[in-house]
Amino acid sequence: MSKFLEREYQLVIWDWFGTLCKHGQVNPDSLYDQFPKAAKGIISNHKYSTDLEKWLKDTNLITIFGGNYICQDGRYPPKPNPHMYFRLLKLMELRVDLRILYIGDSDTDEEFAKNIGADFMSIS
Repeated sequence: MSKFLEREYQLVIWDWFGTLCKHGQVNPDSLYDQFPKAAKGIISNHKYSTDLEKWLKDTNLITIFGGNYICQDGRYPPKPNPHMYFRLLKLMELRVDLRILYIGDSDTDEEFAKNIGADFMSIS
């Protein structure tokens, strides 16, 4: 884990369920507060962005992530397809050539990180 904390990433993206959110609470192992210089976003295969938005407000993480999240809405393929990553970049008005860290908890998340050219950190 320390090798990830030593690198300076321009963008850090979290998976929501099981990574940032665990049993409805903020996962204390999610490291959401460890990358002060990086832009931060969330990508989730969960289909309802209103659930994620409510959770962000309830946990006060909206102050860290703002509206920088993309949920699978059924119109586009889910992770590991990189489509949601490109939607997040467009939403955040970021360029493609960034040093990225993707934090997730599954094989799908790891494959997604590989597909977008990001380093991958697995947490549970």
